[in-house]
Amino acid sequence: MAREELLFSDYVAIIVRRRWFVLAIMLLVTGGTYWRVSQEAMEYLSKTRIKIQRQVTFAEMFDQVLASSGDPLQNYRFEITSTLVASNAAAALAAPEAPTLDEILELRNATKATILEFTDILEISTVGPSSLESQRRGQAVVQAFIVLHDKMMRQNALDVYNSIRESRDAMVKSLKQREAQLLQSLGSRIVGGKEADELIPLRKRLTELQTRLHELRISGNYTEDYPEIVDLKSKIDQLNSDIDEKLEVEFEQRAQLSEYERDKVVLNDIDAFFSRKIEEARIAANKKNEIVTVIEPTTEGQPVKTGRTRKTVAGGLLGLMLGIIFAFIVDNLDTSIRTLSEIEDVFHLPVLGVIPHFSHDDVVVMVGHRRFLDFLKASLPLGSLRILGRALSTIILPARLQRRGGKNLKPPELIVPFQPRSPVTEAFRALRTNIEFMIKKDNFRVILMTSAGPMEGKSTTTANLAVSFAQAGKRVLLVGANMRRPTMYRIFGLQRENGLSDILIGDLPWREAVKDYRDIALGESAYGELASVAGMDNLHFITAGGRTIQPAEYLGQPIFGELIKEWGAEYDLVLIDSPPVLPVPDSVIAAQVVAHTILVFQIGVADRESVRRAINFLKNAGTTIDGLVINDLRATWMKTADFYHYRTYYGKKE
Repeated sequence: MAREELLFSDYVAIIVRRRWFVLAIMLLVTGGTYWRVSQEAMEYLSKTRIKIQRQVTFAEMFDQVLASSGDPLQNYRFEITSTLVASNAAAALAAPEAPTLDEILELRNATKATILEFTDILEISTVGPSSLESQRRGQAVVQAFIVLHDKMMRQNALDVYNSIRESRDAMVKSLKQREAQLLQSLGSRIVGGKEADELIPLRKRLTELQTRLHELRISGNYTEDYPEIVDLKSKIDQLNSDIDEKLEVEFEQRAQLSEYERDKVVLNDIDAFFSRKIEEARIAANKKNEIVTVIEPTTEGQPVKTGRTRKTVAGGLLGLMLGIIFAFIVDNLDTSIRTLSEIEDVFHLPVLGVIPHFSHDDVVVMVGHRRFLDFLKASLPLGSLRILGRALSTIILPARLQRRGGKNLKPPELIVPFQPRSPVTEAFRALRTNIEFMIKKDNFRVILMTSAGPMEGKSTTTANLAVSFAQAGKRVLLVGANMRRPTMYRIFGLQRENGLSDILIGDLPWREAVKDYRDIALGESAYGELASVAGMDNLHFITAGGRTIQPAEYLGQPIFGELIKEWGAEYDLVLIDSPPVLPVPDSVIAAQVVAHTILVFQIGVADRESVRRAINFLKNAGTTIDGLVINDLRATWMKTADFYHYRTYYGKKE
């Protein structure tokens, strides 16, 4: 069968129905959260503010702009929270012993550095378990940062100085190697700058030979084949060749010398630059370029809010949500019937009546006295505690103390005789009316009252229904067929002996076992007020009788069927209070004789499978299940508007 879509009111009803479950989980989570936060140690916070001033020249500032390494304040912030600073500070705090790794990490995690907005000031915060410890931690961290930062700045300056010296030395060494190579290839005269021109004699000799050749040609006495002219021409060609060769070699040497001179000038300039930088680095290594100034000393540790209230409230809200979630889960896993319409759809049986829950507290609410306070009492689990107290009192207290009060004592299971205008009494009257229609239609007078399982209010429902029929003028016989754990005799204050078990074994005729209002008045509990209620003279009883170990076998004898016929002929209505169906076979055996059965069902107690099995057992026995009686229906299962309208309309006194 498909489930109906749940409305918002259905969700609210589930929460209200499981309210104690939700409340228990919420209190459990809230208590656990409070215990957890109460175990947290109190922390204290100290603060220190510092400012770092750097002493630089304009040239150094220009160099820093060109070679920027990021925001200096961010670098300082990470430096303060570094493991190295934490290690040095932890060593100072733990002196003369060495700090452990856990102590170093704890101090690092307890340190925080922030940049104050729109300033170049750093704020260092340290957390400790006490005011003094947080202050000591702050002072140690600041001092460790100052020492380490100064050491790092000096080391950086020294590294720069050494780097510049190494670069200058490498440049000088390179220049000397180049000069040595030129000396080896060109000679000392060229390198030294002296005159080393070997072309002058050659050019002079060439001029002389060219002059002599010219003289011979202009004389006109010689031809070109003249031996002297041929020799002069040969010598002139050889000199020209030598001069060209010498010019080429000298050009290369001059070019190398010019390149060397240019390199020497450049290297001399670089040497002068390096010399200046070496001097600046030497001065920087011997002075402080950055000065750390503490502008606000470390303050005393102030307690830090642990947020216990906030965490506890958050835990409570979480517990509430978990409680609601688990309530829906539990409700979804619950196989019991939850709505009246679902009962008819599942079991295909009509609901003959719906009996609201009633107790001494709930009755006061339903009849309209002190609405708010009494409704609060009825909503709280005080009724369950009171019932438990009464049960314990019946075990602990002597019988004479239990009977104190005499004729003013009222049985807690009966409401019809004592509250004629209550909604519960009206519910029993509605049930009585429906059963009367069935009796007239099918012409039967004996009804077996049973339930699927124990503790579903079957005997209470049967007792009040019998009183309602008696007040309507019907002669009613109420038979206590539950011979295992009888309850009917106690409800009316009757003697258990001389009852059904004695009749079935043949020790007593059934008419001699019948009891009436006079037995109630003279009974052990002395319910005098009950005996005088109008209509009680129409109500007759046959109790369970003496104890027996074979009740099922007795009910299966033919005599029980004969008794049913005689009772049906003698009385207008016979109600048989029998044991539950599933635990014992008594009701199934009795149902084979009794033609009509009404099943009492309590919502939220018996699951649907148990009720379905009970219905199948009864149908297999051959009885007709005329319908269901929904018993002990609480206000949380009803619509609030209907409940209070019903209470207000029928609960007012005239």
